Amino acid sequence: MKTQAALLVDLGKPLVLAEVELPALKPGQVLVEIAYSGACGTQVMEWLGHKGEDKWLPHCIGHEGSGTVLECGSAITRVKAGDKVVLSWIRGGGAEAGGATYQWDGRTVNAGGVTTLQRHAVVSENRLTKLPDNHPIWTAKFRLPPNKPFELYGISEGCKWVVIYSPQAITGYWEANQFEKGNGKIAFELGANIIAYATGLEPPKYKGTEPPIYHGEGQKADKRGYLKVAQLKLPGGPPAPNAMRNLMAETRKLGFDVMLDTQSIDVTVDEDVLSHNFFYMHGREQFNYTTADLKDLRFKLEDNGTLLADACCGSTKFDESFHKFIDELFDHKLKLEPIPTDKDELLFSAKLNPEKLDSNNIRCRREAGKPYANMTPALQGIKFEGRWIVIYSKYDLGCALENKPSPECVGYDHDSAVKLARAAVLYHLNR
Repeated sequence: MKTQAALLVDLGKPLVLAEVELPALKPGQVLVEIAYSGACGTQVMEWLGHKGEDKWLPHCIGHEGSGTVLECGSAITRVKAGDKVVLSWIRGGGAEAGGATYQWDGRTVNAGGVTTLQRHAVVSENRLTKLPDNHPIWTAKFRLPPNKPFELYGISEGCKWVVIYSPQAITGYWEANQFEKGNGKIAFELGANIIAYATGLEPPKYKGTEPPIYHGEGQKADKRGYLKVAQLKLPGGPPAPNAMRNLMAETRKLGFDVMLDTQSIDVTVDEDVLSHNFFYMHGREQFNYTTADLKDLRFKLEDNGTLLADACCGSTKFDESFHKFIDELFDHKLKLEPIPTDKDELLFSAKLNPEKLDSNNIRCRREAGKPYANMTPALQGIKFEGRWIVIYSKYDLGCALENKPSPECVGYDHDSAVKLARAAVLYHLNR
């Protein structure tokens, strides 16, 4: 099959409108018929040659657009043929398949994970997003018919939809204050739902409150003696890639020597595992390892290491996989058990933390769409020779650490997640 595409062939010269041959779909790739495409500043700078040498010429361009899925390769779990989707350079959930290559008059044309200035595009699944009928935005405040009369598209980043777009005009109803009946009433109720979703059903902070913003250090070498987190790679990538960086920044405020940037590692690669002591797991999809795969991780945990893990937004698929993971990790000899919250437990105590962690200062959303409520910390763990070497929460910590509240996310609020995850770090450092 052939399609038209705008190609960047020479920097600073007009794009070439060419007919290119579409490649066969690889696992994780999706064929999309493009309806609309944007042109972002980054692509303009690239076309003008202001971003330096371009070793990928000739190549397709376009980072943002919308369209309809025509065909899916294998290993696709989030979209299907016929779905209307938004395409974005921002990675979301789903498979990462890398770029595609097209053929044009005997030449190879390169393309990144997503390109949109063409009639049809082969893209990686994790660059596509759709707003499903069961998305909480339809019920966050008012119960509305999904995508009727206003269709919504979105772009997700990690655990939350950060861009919501409607091809139909909504704001005109707001401007005209038509809120009493018909589409105007739905437009106002949908606006209320979007606000409820954006705020996570939480009231605004006091005026003047500044949210914490953490930046990576960009250090070329680790500092000797500093704690650095190793995040275990899982299918679909990390839903909350900045969670540990934010946590380390909070830990550093207490005067501890920690690296802000984390390292993503493969748990089956011994040199990666054996060079770290503190590990983090966070995901929403199913995963599977064998006892042999995990021998080095077990060695490190039993040798004064610590594993902190949580289920992204309370994912039951991850929770089930994690329990099987623990069985394999400890060769079916140890089981997760509730970590007690009595006065003798160091993990939640004021001896370890700035304050005792209990129902007075811990809040959790235990059901999607419900508000946070105070509760006693609910963590599970594996104890080895008198020390917790695995600390696990079936309620979300990672997304909350990124401070992007979403009413669909089952888990702790931001402040509670900081306290509980930081307690795990302090417990590790106290070993």
